[in-house]
Amino acid sequence: QPHFILNTLNILYSYEQEEYPLIQKMILLLSRYFRYIVNANSDFVTLKEEMDHIRNYFDIQQVRYPETFFAMVEYAEEIEDCLVPPLLIQNFAENSIKHSIRIGNHIDIFVIAQKYDEEHLRIRMLDTGEGINETTLKKIKLFQETGEHQPGLGIGIQNAIERLKVLYGLNTSFEIGRDEPHGTRISIILPIHHAEDEDED
Repeated sequence: QPHFILNTLNILYSYEQEEYPLIQKMILLLSRYFRYIVNANSDFVTLKEEMDHIRNYFDIQQVRYPETFFAMVEYAEEIEDCLVPPLLIQNFAENSIKHSIRIGNHIDIFVIAQKYDEEHLRIRMLDTGEGINETTLKKIKLFQETGEHQPGLGIGIQNAIERLKVLYGLNTSFEIGRDEPHGTRISIILPIHHAEDEDED
């Protein structure tokens, strides 16, 4: 994400000397962000690692866009060691920031992970932005049905859907929709696999 990196570095450069504490905070957030990105080369990470990364990402964006959005990231402690694909959630978090934040418009973003049933967990993401449009929804549905690349549909969304299919086959669910009068909701259901189970295997 060169634009994200360059824009963030430009913000760092623009700070005045008296804003040194803010510079320190941003450097710490960026170091955590890049450490996670560089190390996210495996098929799975724990839910706690992924959600902590999303919190960190929102913290960076709140420094970049102060007082434009509220973000809450929560997960049940009983599933914090469950394995999930790395960077799966970030793609949708980025879309909430990219497509929803407007000057003078405040939005709320919620990322919540809970146990869905005894064998599955569910990750939900909701925002109060403008909401995904019908054209994009149709393209997502068509891609889910055919697996064929859809022009104009973000690579990130298509990659996320494809990764879920490759990793879990039919034992997963991805749903995205528009809330009225505005907002986008996403639900991802994954089978529960604990880190300790993988170690035993």
